[in-house]
Amino acid sequence: MNADLIKQFIEQELNDEVRGVLWTALAQRSPSKVLDRFDFNRFEVVIDYENALVRIADDLDVSSAGTAEIPLEQLRRLVE
Repeated sequence: MNADLIKQFIEQELNDEVRGVLWTALAQRSPSKVLDRFDFNRFEVVIDYENALVRIADDLDVSSAGTAEIPLEQLRRLVE
């Protein structure tokens, strides 16, 4: 996990609007849905329900340092 990238996402992108979008996606997910993908200002968030992982990618850094994965439960706690 890239802790610096996660911190940047939280500080720079995770405002009330983004929290609402992600919370709604989690709350309204249909059982047949495997992935959700969101493009925000700087970060792309991909929720992989099947593997219970969330990939956060920095659009400004295309190297491997610009991507991090967190458990789905961690995202749930962040958007509550």
